[in-house]
Amino acid sequence: MDYEMNVEVQRIAQSVVRTGESLLWSGQPDPRRIALQTLPIFILAIPWTAFALFWIATASGFKLPSFDPSNYFSLFPFFGVPFVLIGLTTLALPYWAYRRANRTVYAVTDQRCLMITTGKRMYVDSYAAEDIGAIKRVERRNGTGDLIFAASATDAAKDLTRIRKTGFYGIPNVRQVEDIVRSVFKK
Repeated sequence: MDYEMNVEVQRIAQSVVRTGESLLWSGQPDPRRIALQTLPIFILAIPWTAFALFWIATASGFKLPSFDPSNYFSLFPFFGVPFVLIGLTTLALPYWAYRRANRTVYAVTDQRCLMITTGKRMYVDSYAAEDIGAIKRVERRNGTGDLIFAASATDAAKDLTRIRKTGFYGIPNVRQVEDIVRSVFKK
């Protein structure tokens, strides 16, 4: 099964390689590892959603609201619906992260690092030599890990700058991939 998946991953990576460019490595993130990154938000979503549901129940007097047009106050509990929807959306983040990781392919060529997201459309993020900055490896005991190779600053608010770290997350044999990236981009 893993062999078939690797063949498919390699096929997807090869499909975006330019003429004269060589594919050196391709792989996928571990979907469980990617889903675990959303755990703090998921944990916060549990009390948020529970409180929103409790608020709706309390505002309706713990009974179904009547839709009598003469009593507009009975529609008051529906103001909590957007908060419940936000909570349910946030509770679904690990699932969506897992699905996206299953559709993500990472690749290193002799000219670029690629992040490919498949689905109805194919999205390709390409990082050439000038985009590659300081390379940082985060390795776990089992050899899996993250390889960060680009960072960019964006203004998140008036007095706040956010650093976006770009790289390959949750990949097996992270040290091997780091060696390939360093040898190609001389960092």
